[in-house]
Amino acid sequence: MYVSSEGVSLMAQLEGNKTEKVTIPTTKNILEEWLGKSFRNEETKHAYRVSCLRFLKAIYGDEYKEGSQVNEGIDRYLSEPRVFMDDFRLAIQWMNKNNLCPGSINVSCSILRKFFSRHGYRITEEDWQDMKRALIPTNVVSTQDEVLGKEQFREVLKYLSIHAKAVALFLLSTGCRIGETLKLDIQNVDLDADPPEARITPATSKKGVGGRTVFMSYEARDAMRDWLKIKETKQKAGGRGEYSKDSVFGGIEPQTFRHTWTKALKRANLGKQDTVSRISVYHVHTLRKFFSTAMSEAGLQESIVHAWMGHKGYLDSAYKRYTKDALRQMYKDHMDAVTIFEYSAEHDVQALKEEYQKGIQDAKNAMQENIKLKENERYLNRAFQQFGVDIKNVDGTARPIQEMMVDLARKLIAQAQTAMGHTTLEPDASMAEINKLFNEFNDSLNQPSAVSEHKETRSKTQQTALKGFIAEDEQP
Repeated sequence: MYVSSEGVSLMAQLEGNKTEKVTIPTTKNILEEWLGKSFRNEETKHAYRVSCLRFLKAIYGDEYKEGSQVNEGIDRYLSEPRVFMDDFRLAIQWMNKNNLCPGSINVSCSILRKFFSRHGYRITEEDWQDMKRALIPTNVVSTQDEVLGKEQFREVLKYLSIHAKAVALFLLSTGCRIGETLKLDIQNVDLDADPPEARITPATSKKGVGGRTVFMSYEARDAMRDWLKIKETKQKAGGRGEYSKDSVFGGIEPQTFRHTWTKALKRANLGKQDTVSRISVYHVHTLRKFFSTAMSEAGLQESIVHAWMGHKGYLDSAYKRYTKDALRQMYKDHMDAVTIFEYSAEHDVQALKEEYQKGIQDAKNAMQENIKLKENERYLNRAFQQFGVDIKNVDGTARPIQEMMVDLARKLIAQAQTAMGHTTLEPDASMAEINKLFNEFNDSLNQPSAVSEHKETRSKTQQTALKGFIAEDEQP
């Protein structure tokens, strides 16, 4: 049971005939306070929050659905007299019923056991082994993951932000783990080297081992540069503040990128899930597998591949046998294998040529469009003058073009109606009336009798107007 120096004592009936004194805590945010004291890694804290939320859903049903409710729910649970062993079994049954994969159930059970044991609810080793045999499924690797091909990667990258794209290209071209990638400091990156390189320190690598120098593709370098140019102008999603200035990727957590990656997979119609675990077969770790497979198939020694991936057993042998320059050249010789967009210097030159030619054509089109606009403006001004449309207000300011076009339409229709023997348009007629009369006028011209009756008059009117425009246009 949870015991605190503050609170009110109660008697709680436990398993069998056992009873214990329970002290109801009056403190708030017990979970967050404990996590803050116990762990530094945000991903570990996140795992505890997820597991506790699953526990609360099993006990209280739909009362607790969102992650933001976890602290409130844990405070409530620890303040109530409960038969913990029954609740723990109920939580395991709930996870099995909701088809969580064996790995997730095992992790959640271990986390819950540790958290509640620190707060008065201890599970004996005998009870733990009984539950593992009867309720907790065997923890085996159940997700049959797959590796994306380059064409598929190109499709997924379309749906990633500049930030996420930089992370993805770095992962698949270096073979680094997601955790050590997101902890990469700007001072440990050299984007001007050839090939570009990054230093993975032991402090940021898995279990404090695996410090090494890795190399990245040119496209990963360019994506990283694009991200660094705008990083200071961006805010973390959900209004969670600014990105870290010292961190290349801003100090985001692995689960944040995993969520982004999964969304991009679905948008690219590549959201395939394992039938047993229901986890994406193209999860983030498969980017690391892509690096391993691509480099090995390209002919690079497997010991070098494993060393770059940070496998401890290969680091000493690989880095003792070869100089840094030799390792750099090896990567450069095999870079195409982990390059998604077939990057090359020749490609850069061609892209620049195409961009230049496009710019020239856009400029020509703009000039031609400007000439057309000026010609149209010249003809409109002549039309306004010929039909007596005022181009200035009483105070001498220019009238809006829309007003002048309405006046011109009135005068043209009025003149045409007079010439064809129709009723003269009223001076205060609205645009709706103008459009109506104009449509009626067109309809009347389409009648066989109207055509024969007005053909000659209409032709003379058009010829007179045309001669006037041509004569004015030919004047110097």
